[in-house]
Amino acid sequence: MSVQSFDFFGAEPSIRSIAEQSKTDKTSQSHQFPVDSNSLYNGILIVDRDGIVKSVNTSITTLSGHSSSQLIGKQVKDLFPSINKEISNLIWQNIKEKKWTVLKTPLRLRDGSILDTETTIGRIKIDDEELGCFSVRNISRFEKWAHKMMRIHAIVEQLPKGIAFTDADGIINYANPALEQMLGDPESHALVNQDIKEFFFDTRAVSEMLKRLSGFTIFSREMELRTNDKIFFTKVTAYPEIDSEGILEGMVFIIDDTTELHSLKERELKTPQPKLKQSSIVRLNKIINTSLKKISNLTAESFTEPGFHELDSLKNSLLKLKKELPDLVSPMDKVNIEASRPLLTRGLTPCSPNRILIADDEIMIRDLFARVIRNFFPILKIDIATNGFETISKFSEEHHSVIILDVAMPEIDGATAYNSLSAICEERNWRLPHVIFCTGFTPPREIFRIVGSGRFNGLLKKPVKVSGLVDAVQAFLN
Repeated sequence: MSVQSFDFFGAEPSIRSIAEQSKTDKTSQSHQFPVDSNSLYNGILIVDRDGIVKSVNTSITTLSGHSSSQLIGKQVKDLFPSINKEISNLIWQNIKEKKWTVLKTPLRLRDGSILDTETTIGRIKIDDEELGCFSVRNISRFEKWAHKMMRIHAIVEQLPKGIAFTDADGIINYANPALEQMLGDPESHALVNQDIKEFFFDTRAVSEMLKRLSGFTIFSREMELRTNDKIFFTKVTAYPEIDSEGILEGMVFIIDDTTELHSLKERELKTPQPKLKQSSIVRLNKIINTSLKKISNLTAESFTEPGFHELDSLKNSLLKLKKELPDLVSPMDKVNIEASRPLLTRGLTPCSPNRILIADDEIMIRDLFARVIRNFFPILKIDIATNGFETISKFSEEHHSVIILDVAMPEIDGATAYNSLSAICEERNWRLPHVIFCTGFTPPREIFRIVGSGRFNGLLKKPVKVSGLVDAVQAFLN
């Protein structure tokens, strides 16, 4: 049996909350909890110095199969057969020294079977009586898959993203240093035994997450996480761990801190932008297009060498001005620069028919989108990109007609990738693809400019609904 002793400041949360509130609660009756222990996930036993159970919560009755009346008055060693006299003395010595004890010890259930548990024991004082508070957690499922997870422990320890292994109820069994640094104290491992759901700001998103995971479906979403003094913008990916019997035995959370990126986008949106009327932008765009078309129809033989170079210089200036047109428009103005786009498509090489590119750095989102596309559009050929570089590379090879593009990707984001795609099309005289941007955050102003009125490009908010994705793809295919 594993036995550990720790200073009380790092005590398991359920004990800490009971013990700390008992100091100030002067109205508590004898052997009654100063907090609502029935709301706690862990099973709670209040035990006196003689090892007699004085009070319990509903979680321990559910866990053990005993009723509260059967547990109260029972010797704690009858419930935990491995707690011998030596261990009992250690527990009470720790309580006296205001330390807490962690035991990995079997719990004897009502039917006589044994359940693997982790029991954390701390000090609680009620009506001047010093008692032991046993917080009992079922680790039987976790023990089955902990070995599997620990095989990748060395890798997980080094990852910059936050990683947490939890049991089926979301209680953290392991958090890597990156997550401890983000949400807790790396030295005290304060996240262990805490409920990961308590860190999420959006309770509705948490409900959706649990529903997805309990249905053995991968969950991914941009979510806010909070601690006592900070709020983090993160990208959360959660995977269910399922045993051979089809039972959810644990969950793996990958949490990427995107706070800095979010702040940058917020600053971009707040930057004041010059405004021009839609008619002025469209008219100027048409003038440039007409001039470029006339220049393209002229040949080098029509000019002397200096004259041809001047014409080429004029062409480059017009192309540069055309690129800068979107910067003259406020992102919140519904200015559709793309309104004149049909004029630009004449004489351009058309996109590859029935070819679509899905670009997202999250594997489950890519897989989900791909399944939807295959189901609703079986004629389409699907290509996959995992980042901005791959998006540019694969588009330059295939010239897709539709691209589903994640806004927030590592290395090259969606807006930058789109600008590179536009440059490729301009250089090769290709028709621009239709791009469906996807994001869970407020998009930067450049995305608003690219999307315009939504006639040629689209914007979907994550989590993306299947119907929304299908409608967007169908509209652009048409």
